[in-house]
Amino acid sequence: MENNIKRMSMNVENCAKIIAYIAVAIAVLIFFIFGHDFKLDVVWNDISYGFVISMILFHLFDKWVWRIFPKCLTHKSYIGGQWHGVIEFGVNSIPKEKREVKMNIKQTFSTTKIELKSNESFSYSICSSHNSNDSSITEEILYTYINQPHSNFLANSPMHIGTCSLRYSKEDGKFFLEGNYWTNRLTQGHIKCTKDGK
Repeated sequence: MENNIKRMSMNVENCAKIIAYIAVAIAVLIFFIFGHDFKLDVVWNDISYGFVISMILFHLFDKWVWRIFPKCLTHKSYIGGQWHGVIEFGVNSIPKEKREVKMNIKQTFSTTKIELKSNESFSYSICSSHNSNDSSITEEILYTYINQPHSNFLANSPMHIGTCSLRYSKEDGKFFLEGNYWTNRLTQGHIKCTKDGK
């Protein structure tokens, strides 16, 4: 979980740097295009306008623009939407059980939020990172989550925290997420999901 939080912090830091660089560039352009005098209040206004414009541009990119050509612009795929699949879980040598699950992913350029539902519980991510680079075809979604069982399953499956590592892949026109997870109850499991409508 600690490594996951560090990765998420790095993503936030990178986004903040991008916004700051764009803001300064816009402020400089405003200053020279309009021929402003080099006075503190004028420069401050130009910087303020620069930050406002950069925030608007980044919001548009974060929400929508990057999804037009995600791999070209960011080296990571758009995985948002509905997924369905199966999890297998158990403790050490105890025979593993299977459950059908439904996954909902909400994704922007800077965030990935994951919800997972079964007939016994509901889980949601509290931090995540989507890792990819231009030299690798492998993409990893790493997230830490809280699992909240339905009331009639609390006795055998109390609320817990876990971490999941999923690999994203495409085969024969279908999209898959597959990987393993671990919990603070010392349970572990395997999950494989297919994107709906594909």
